[in-house]
Amino acid sequence: MVATITDPNYTGAASGTLVIGTVSLDPWRASQFTAGQIAAGQAADNADPDGDGFTNYDEYVMGINPQSATPQPLAITPTSNNKISLTFFARSATGGGYAGLTRKYDLQQCTDLAESDSWQPVAGHTNIVGAGQTVIITLPGGAPTLFYRLKVRLE
Repeated sequence: MVATITDPNYTGAASGTLVIGTVSLDPWRASQFTAGQIAAGQAADNADPDGDGFTNYDEYVMGINPQSATPQPLAITPTSNNKISLTFFARSATGGGYAGLTRKYDLQQCTDLAESDSWQPVAGHTNIVGAGQTVIITLPGGAPTLFYRLKVRLE
């Protein structure tokens, strides 16, 4: 692959190497599945052997067991005084397949589920680094109706 970067204000010459890294899920797969399951395709990125609606790749990113149905990672509970409590477990990125990676969580909200690009970050509740902690966030409830989701990523 060759990448060319042009800057009209720079008249000198320079060269460099562009390296695009990829993450191998093979160490994670080997820790979660038998060789027979891997050969049978149960460990494929898009497979869902436990039928919980999360693909193996999703479960890798979230750090959950791909062979045991997992409840939704974000629990939403009404509290007193017209507030809601959002709770999730922020897992650290440890074990096979996570070397050099950090798991981060972003809480997002929107008012209309039909608008897929309307999700906005909840101020003060983004870039939460997973370190094996339970995160409890209390937010005001009431109008307008808000929907919440938890985005999980590896960096």
